[in-house]
Amino acid sequence: MSVDRIIYIPIPKWAIKRIDKLRRAFLWKGDKPENIKPGASLEFFIIENLSILGGLGIHYLQKFSSAWRLTWLWLRWTDPSKPWEKLDLPYNKADVQLSHACTKITLDVEVLHELVQLGSLLHHDELLVNTEDKIEWTQTTDGLYSARSAYHAQFFGTERNKSFKMIWTAEAQSKQRFLGWLILHQKTLTAENLLIRHWPCNWICQLCTEAFEDTDHLFRQCKVTKQIWQEVSRQKQIPAFSTLENI
Repeated sequence: MSVDRIIYIPIPKWAIKRIDKLRRAFLWKGDKPENIKPGASLEFFIIENLSILGGLGIHYLQKFSSAWRLTWLWLRWTDPSKPWEKLDLPYNKADVQLSHACTKITLDVEVLHELVQLGSLLHHDELLVNTEDKIEWTQTTDGLYSARSAYHAQFFGTERNKSFKMIWTAEAQSKQRFLGWLILHQKTLTAENLLIRHWPCNWICQLCTEAFEDTDHLFRQCKVTKQIWQEVSRQKQIPAFSTLENI
């Protein structure tokens, strides 16, 4: 689904909700939304997180749209010759606040009488004498705006888990990395998750036949699983997972 035609304008919430419903159904089952049972997948806001934050890197449309709309604000400062500069541009209050949080403005103190007209635009400013007015984007090393950095800035404060980065950078096939991602989110089809969905199953671990099968048991605590990890450690010549705390 192409959304490039609408990301430069504020997208109505009902439209975002509808698009996300379609994307969620397609990603999880390749089917229509009405055929997806409640609770069958992760909450979509988790999937929309950056991959290093536990998501799949699927674009969070509202944040993605905001990141691109900041282009209007950036170019209004850096290139006022644009023909649309005097128009009422399609950005909102949240976009302006994000721009303020991610920019540093340097102004010539000799034009102090003009500062009153700037009003709320002044944030993280620096007043210098005989200095050309300029604006810097604080989220990139070169001080220039990029939609990518604006998008990532909107995830500041989200808890990070280094295990997710290890999964996506591992030397493994995509399906194996995806399995690791499901394990960390405890969404593999273990007996525990099948019972939550009211699917009939044998809840005893089929490997050791000694304990209830949940994610932690199947991939860490099961005695058969431990033997497999020990063998993998031996063949790959890596430290043995004696306590399996690193898995």
